[in-house]
Amino acid sequence: MSRRRSRRRRPTFALPAWVATLLPVAAAVLGWVFAPWLLSHLGPPVALDPAVWTVIVPGRDETMADETLVSGTGLVDGALHISVRGLTRSDILRPTVNGKVGAMDLGIARESGPFFVNVHGAGGQIARAAEFGPDGWRRDPSQAWLPYARPGLVRLDLTGTSATVDGTGAGPGASGDVEIVAVDAPAALSHLTLTDTAGAVMVDEDFGLADPGWVGRALFALLGGGLATLVAYVARRADTASGRLLALLFVVPSAVVPFVRYADWRVVCERLYLLHTAASTLRMACFALGFVPLFAAAVLVSGRLPLHPGEPQRRAFSFGLFVALLVAIDLEACRALEGWAYLWAIPGLAFLLLPWRAARALALPADRVLARDLPALAAVAVLGWGPGLVPAALWRLLCLLADAPVLARQGARVGADAAFVLLACLPLGVESAVRWSYLDDAWDPIKLAGTSVGEAGRSADFSPFFDANCAKGKADAVYTFGGSSAGGAFQFEGKPVAFFPVRVHQRLCAEGRSIRTLDYGNSGRDSWDAATAVDGLFASTPPAAVMLYLGVNDLLTADSPYTRKERAARMAERAEAANKLDALSSSIRTLTGLSLLLRPAPGSQQAVVAVPIQDAEENLRHIQAAAARSHAQVLLIPEYTQPDVDGVLGPYWAMERRLAAELPGVRYVDLRKRLGANGTTYLIDRNHLNRAGSDKIGEVIAPIVSDMLDGKPAASPDP
Repeated sequence: MSRRRSRRRRPTFALPAWVATLLPVAAAVLGWVFAPWLLSHLGPPVALDPAVWTVIVPGRDETMADETLVSGTGLVDGALHISVRGLTRSDILRPTVNGKVGAMDLGIARESGPFFVNVHGAGGQIARAAEFGPDGWRRDPSQAWLPYARPGLVRLDLTGTSATVDGTGAGPGASGDVEIVAVDAPAALSHLTLTDTAGAVMVDEDFGLADPGWVGRALFALLGGGLATLVAYVARRADTASGRLLALLFVVPSAVVPFVRYADWRVVCERLYLLHTAASTLRMACFALGFVPLFAAAVLVSGRLPLHPGEPQRRAFSFGLFVALLVAIDLEACRALEGWAYLWAIPGLAFLLLPWRAARALALPADRVLARDLPALAAVAVLGWGPGLVPAALWRLLCLLADAPVLARQGARVGADAAFVLLACLPLGVESAVRWSYLDDAWDPIKLAGTSVGEAGRSADFSPFFDANCAKGKADAVYTFGGSSAGGAFQFEGKPVAFFPVRVHQRLCAEGRSIRTLDYGNSGRDSWDAATAVDGLFASTPPAAVMLYLGVNDLLTADSPYTRKERAARMAERAEAANKLDALSSSIRTLTGLSLLLRPAPGSQQAVVAVPIQDAEENLRHIQAAAARSHAQVLLIPEYTQPDVDGVLGPYWAMERRLAAELPGVRYVDLRKRLGANGTTYLIDRNHLNRAGSDKIGEVIAPIVSDMLDGKPAASPDP
């Protein structure tokens, strides 16, 4: 009978000894074999050879070749990815070759989004040859997709006046420079071959998995073998069948991470405004954190954590370390406290002394409890109260689980109280960690409210991108308002001299004028930003002349179902109706971050343009009225763009021309008449100026601004 009972108590699942021995060996072999795949799907993008490829990031310096960290374009997940960031801004990939490209052979990966191949025709005009996707191609977005002759492989011939795709006529063709531009999702190429007009191979690259060498393979083999050893250890020592089965499932969270596309990690970074965290860093962090349950289970089943009354105490060693770490934590915490903030030391000390109180209540050896708690104290001492509180609380919860049998017999209430305190500390620790990082600013609800994606707080912190004075005495203030082509920290590596307002400043200073240039151009700014800021700015520093380079961000930004004006009105209504509880919840950064993650995906809501033309006219009239109070003239400069955008911006330019004819002291300059309609010479993409463009606009505008400063009456708008 006793034998039968023992058989019934045996777990329904047990890991045989030979399996526990072979599992680490098999995992090490798999780590060695799949090391190239794992390295590609866990590591950061590999930069392209700058001697062969040029990556143009919209709004960045067009001469920069290595933009992998900023743009994400590079070799990743076994393919060449051309990145797309917030507001569907795509990087532009151009091959740097000697000679004219006559044909392209493309291998398109299954995960690729659609992309364009553009050619530079006569006079440098950019024309779209065709649009490609993973399953087919089309001449333009208005037509249906045509299947490839060979799945995932396509040949684009550019030698004639019309491009051909697998022998079928496509868009305009002209042998010369080419560029690849993703549409609304990252493009992924597995292979690319370029040949010249004579058929000679210019570039032939296979963007497959790179071999990390025997060192890289050995590291992944050790990683796989070590993790499998922990799994076998937990499975062998677990007391229950469910515990043994969970040991095998602990690796699932981390095993899933390499299968998530790199593009999806970038989306998470953008949606959460992780502006200083690379997608590869986030992916590796999730991969490492996925193994925390496995390590915790190994510690639990080791039997090292449980405490029992009557065990020998280690007074000198454990108490000395405890006091030293307590002093270190207290000094570290006090450095960040001021005034009444010192009161936070009270709950901090209560948290630190929680194990000692539990030991007294349960008659456990206090010194041994404190010695076991040293990892938690060390986490707070080394990382600080912000990021250190989370691992400290998790370690104490692990110890609490180990003491569950003792707590069940001697102090269930004490254990419940300790569990409640520790569980409450976890969200507090996460909130504290967030506030000790750059997310405290990135997740500020005031800055996020009513702003466009990627441009948090552009109105709340309306500071000039460039502020310079070329005179010792009183100077005339020349203001500029605009988007990323007028200024911005992310364009031209933050070099102010590359933007046209500074070019105007240099020319006027060279004439001997006494001026102060205030350039408020920055990425994402529109006419609403300028109109809401001018009253305060002009009151502080009255203007002598105002330049407005606007339009693109007004009409081509559509990331909300409400306009900028409507969003501001909604925020004002909310501010009036908000109670103290709402204000408290709005101040919690983790709730703000969670709301960012849970907000509707781009495109799921019907979006409207940020600043419709009627709102833009109202904004421009407000700016003119504010400038007129200081007897300053206003110059309306329509943004210079590629011809394919002209149809959208045409009504905006017509509105500006009408205001220039109607309002006193308002001028209008037609850049298309002065520079020509060919945007290739002066643009790096559809609307961002290159250095030549900024220099040319500065040359055109400087004489006009000079007349404005002299008080000459505005001429009729350019016809």
